Amino acid sequence: MILLTFGAVSLTAGLLLTNFRQTIERKAVWVTSLLVFAVSSLHLVSHRGSGSSWPIELIAHQSSLPLVLAILYQNYRFAFADIFLKRAVSLILLALVAFGLYIAVAGPLTEAAAGLSIPSTAIILVFWVGTALLFPAIVRFASWLVDVALLKRSDYDTFFHELAKRIDECESTDLVPALVANALAEEFSAGSSSWREVEYVRNETRLNAVNNTGEYVETCIRTVESPFYLVHLGEFAGGRRLLSQEIAMLEMLANRAARRIDALRVVHERCEREFKEQQFSRLAAEAQLTALRAQINPHFLFNALTTIGYLIQEAPEKALQTLLQLTKLLRRVLNSTDEFATLDHELQLIKSYLEIEKARFEERLRVSVNVPDELQILEIPTLILQPLVENAIKHGISAKKRGGEIAIRASVEREDDQEYLCITVSDTGDGAALLERPESRGVGLRNIEDRLRSYYYGEARLELYRHRNDETRAVIAIPMARVRGESRMRKEVAII
Repeated sequence: MILLTFGAVSLTAGLLLTNFRQTIERKAVWVTSLLVFAVSSLHLVSHRGSGSSWPIELIAHQSSLPLVLAILYQNYRFAFADIFLKRAVSLILLALVAFGLYIAVAGPLTEAAAGLSIPSTAIILVFWVGTALLFPAIVRFASWLVDVALLKRSDYDTFFHELAKRIDECESTDLVPALVANALAEEFSAGSSSWREVEYVRNETRLNAVNNTGEYVETCIRTVESPFYLVHLGEFAGGRRLLSQEIAMLEMLANRAARRIDALRVVHERCEREFKEQQFSRLAAEAQLTALRAQINPHFLFNALTTIGYLIQEAPEKALQTLLQLTKLLRRVLNSTDEFATLDHELQLIKSYLEIEKARFEERLRVSVNVPDELQILEIPTLILQPLVENAIKHGISAKKRGGEIAIRASVEREDDQEYLCITVSDTGDGAALLERPESRGVGLRNIEDRLRSYYYGEARLELYRHRNDETRAVIAIPMARVRGESRMRKEVAII
């Protein structure tokens, strides 16, 4: 007895020291269980032989149960609750219900039935069947009591719908498994959680919705196409084990997450396809515009060299000066690789070109330019005015012995509640032949129409017409909403 007493006290002291960091509640459970376990030695010293008292024998032999229950509660709380407590509480409640029904109802009815010659066995049988029918409800109540009072588990229906709502709000495929892993780890008290992509798994059982090994749980988010996602949960607190209700909830979550990932992949693929189509369209448009611009440079150079060739024959003294002017002009044209240039830059090129043509026509060519300063900062496609000026000289000025005047004007006009930048190149020559035969239009005019259509999606236009039968006009009309530099122009006008 002395040995057992000192042994129990020593174990208690050692237990307190080794579990110093644990809470008072946990220490009290261990110490109480160990001391109760020591009671098992009483029947060995106080009562010898066959005359031992049966209550002491019963207590002594069952005194280890508190220690077992303490171990289960401390280290395997969820398993203890699921395996033992729910069943124990269910049986206790069943016994209480049966006892209560017998005392309150069945007993009085049996005594009353004895006077009426009704067998008491029939009454007891009816209540026995009624108690059996109540047993499922008693089990559900016991499960709810253990889950809410002891384990403090969440309402899985509410948890599923809240998490499903958060899953539907995810905008990236990688966010979905990460959200599921973090939410499940917090809900199930898992010490470790992770997720990873899986292209192919040899062991096909791992691709089931939920793979529960006891020590860890892997939930497979199986999408329509690979890669799949595996969500891993482990190191559950208190030796927790997932039950069928929790496994079913995990399967529903895996299916919901998989459908969301499939939807995101479809949206992503559609956006990628649309982006590629837009990119292909842009590249095709750029290639077309590059080809159109490539037509301008040789055409312009060809006409300029024709002019110089004429000057060499007619006015050799002006040929060198004109050639230098052409060299300077071509350097500016060929060195510019931008698709757009300011209106001022285009006017400077036109003036240089007209200087070359004046060397040819001399007094027969007169030029006037009227472009407001606030419009000169607007950007238009490069080399889009030069073909109009060239066309005016070819079909208007050169056809008249006395020559004529070329006027370049720019203004903002309103048409159908929309403002247009209108650039007009007019000449006083006879352009009737050009207007009567549209097929006589050269490369330059066709190039302008194609470029306007490509740059401004059909909203800009080129018009050729006779004005008062004494002037041929070529008008480029571009919507101000599409003109580059329009906002800067309005800002500068407002400052002025």
